[in-house]
Amino acid sequence: KVVSYRFIFAIAGIFGIASAVWFGRIPTSVVTRNASDRFFELIREACIILREDHAYRWYCAGIFIFGSACYFAAPIYSIYQVDVLHVDTRWASVYTVIAQVVAMIAYYYWGGHVDRKKPALIVIVNSALFLLVPLNYIFATKAWMLIPCCVMSGAANAGLELAYFNGILHYGPSDKVPLYQAIFASLIGIRGTIIPFISSAFVQGDLLSMQGVFMVSIGLMLIGMAAQIYGMRKYEMT
Repeated sequence: KVVSYRFIFAIAGIFGIASAVWFGRIPTSVVTRNASDRFFELIREACIILREDHAYRWYCAGIFIFGSACYFAAPIYSIYQVDVLHVDTRWASVYTVIAQVVAMIAYYYWGGHVDRKKPALIVIVNSALFLLVPLNYIFATKAWMLIPCCVMSGAANAGLELAYFNGILHYGPSDKVPLYQAIFASLIGIRGTIIPFISSAFVQGDLLSMQGVFMVSIGLMLIGMAAQIYGMRKYEMT
């Protein structure tokens, strides 16, 4: 209560502007595609990739389903923290710090493994870790009981982020990496702009309890992991 949240948001905005300016100073001279390529031609080529590249299709499908599970529960986490566990700003800060400290360590750990393992395998392992997040919420009755899920989310988010980017390089030919990245990012954008509204509507309409949302999230995560396992075993044995 020392300063208004408006002041905090303003500071965050300044950092955002500074980062944009800094990134804008980075020279990017390598171009892999013709800038005149038409939008709908790229869409057509993306559809062909998903149809013919079976391994990448299952990789994206698994990540899309798993990510949908995360977004399905995401808006409910905050409501559950405040309404059920009575989390205040101090505990929210503790959660953030723990997750970030663990992530910093996990980046070094996963960085040493991501190039030696198949991206799908890294995704599967970290998805299993992330399963503990909604499971932790189901059984948590006090604010401090969410600390384990902060640890797991920090470790898993680091591994997933590295695996996601490495997966683009693993599956995409060098001349089509930007298009593979575009497909991946588009799928992430679709799930992120739709799924959170579904769980919120279910809870607001009393169609699902918050505990039910967490259970559905766990089920979707398991389906996403199954898709990853299927694609890896069937199309990446060699």
